Amino acid sequence: MTDTDINPAAELRAAADKVRALAQAAAPDGRTRWMVGHTLGSKSRVVIDDHEQPTVLIETWAKHREQVDDYLTTFASPIVAEAVADWLETTATYVDSSITYPTHVVRAFAAARQILGSDQ
Repeated sequence: MTDTDINPAAELRAAADKVRALAQAAAPDGRTRWMVGHTLGSKSRVVIDDHEQPTVLIETWAKHREQVDDYLTTFASPIVAEAVADWLETTATYVDSSITYPTHVVRAFAAARQILGSDQ
């Protein structure tokens, strides 16, 4: 049995820690914003972290899947991950002082469990 088995706030904090660590690892040189760009040769749409010298380059191979690039720049960007980590930590603080959990807390639990790979 781990802390997260008996402490819901600990589960939220563990997810926040994981998201924050992943965001920091995905943001070399402080590059926290991902954006849609294009490759130099074929001009294919890609997700990059800098137009001039990208260190992150994610290419979607299927042309009809360009919305994946938009999704990644919106939700997978390290700057969004930091906000998610903050939300999870704030919710954990709320859970520390609450007995019942409203819908927004239940959704935070669902997100934390997905992040941690738990299906509880």
